[in-house]
Amino acid sequence: MNTCAKMLVTAVFLSGMAFSAVAQNISMMANNIDIRSGYLQFHTPNAFAYTYHYGNLIIEPSGGNFSQGYLYSRGAYVNGFMTVAGGDFEVIAGVKRFIHPHPQDPDKVVRYITMESAEALTVTRGTAKTVNGQVTIMLPEHFSMVTSKEAPVTVVLTPEGAPVLFYVKDKNTEKITVAMKASDFSEFRDVEFSYQVTGVRDGFEKQEVIVDVDKLDELATVKDSEKNEVQKRMDALVERVNAKQELKPKGDE
Repeated sequence: MNTCAKMLVTAVFLSGMAFSAVAQNISMMANNIDIRSGYLQFHTPNAFAYTYHYGNLIIEPSGGNFSQGYLYSRGAYVNGFMTVAGGDFEVIAGVKRFIHPHPQDPDKVVRYITMESAEALTVTRGTAKTVNGQVTIMLPEHFSMVTSKEAPVTVVLTPEGAPVLFYVKDKNTEKITVAMKASDFSEFRDVEFSYQVTGVRDGFEKQEVIVDVDKLDELATVKDSEKNEVQKRMDALVERVNAKQELKPKGDE
């Protein structure tokens, strides 16, 4: 511990106050920056080590586009929002979870795991009731905005309160038309049902599922000449976000 740190420790203890100190060591070797931080709590044995960063942490490779790069971590905790702009968020090992407070026991939490799929799926669901044996359901506008019109849309129907047969007369990303079997309508009249409509995210219809390990880095970068219209609009959005962050005053961090 250097002389200044010793003087600070002595002054705090003499005043009878609890003390916490942060010691950092930053070293640079070639293109690497090594930051090591020790969070020292004299009133707590074996305290954890932390490095605090306020503001934007920019990972900028030689290309100058700081939306690309690599951040490796054995563990990370984000208190707030984490946005991946213009790239993929991949978990090589482990699962993606969210934690929800236990509704009855404050000492416990509920852990749910993200559903996995070979496609970039979009889903909307709800309940409805037939009118004179059929009904047309308008799907949310946001669903049709993000769902591909090229990939097939699938519909799952479940009758409620009666053993009737439903079928889909028409479907697309904007609406579905559901009808009952004529004999079932004669017997049970109109029936409520639940539905789930699944599509594929627009611009992500073609996803390579089984790939070589050596090609993982190549998949993260798509050539401009191979990008579809949706991916080009995404690039424009990323540029706007990046430009906004560059112009943001430091006092607003």
